[in-house]
Amino acid sequence: MSYWVELWESIFTPGVTPVLAKSAHVACGALVAVFLGLYIGTKSIHCLILFFLAICLWLSLTWFLVELAHARVNNDLQMSSQSANKNDDNSNNQNPSNNKEMSDKESDSATTTQTFSVPEELLRARTTANNS
Repeated sequence: MSYWVELWESIFTPGVTPVLAKSAHVACGALVAVFLGLYIGTKSIHCLILFFLAICLWLSLTWFLVELAHARVNNDLQMSSQSANKNDDNSNNQNPSNNKEMSDKESDSATTTQTFSVPEELLRARTTANNS
């Protein structure tokens, strides 16, 4: 599928798609380049101010996209933990003889270390800092 078709379809897709984010970065980069070129060509303070405003716009867009990604990851983590808790509650209610086995599994899982990718580790550190 071509880039333009994907971009057109991403407009009608809820949320931020990678194609839409890439297009926004390209547009902001082009805007910064145009204002830089205008400043170099005219030496006008107005073009310099617009150049810095375009950089601020690009930075705020990047910040917003990162915050959306963090919110999506937080939501996914909460949904998975809620569904896991719901499944644990359902299995405990259906078969009470497995309660000892479940507690053994929980203690084993508490002692094992989990490996996370870098963004998840940063997210965990960030949510821990926000909670304290």
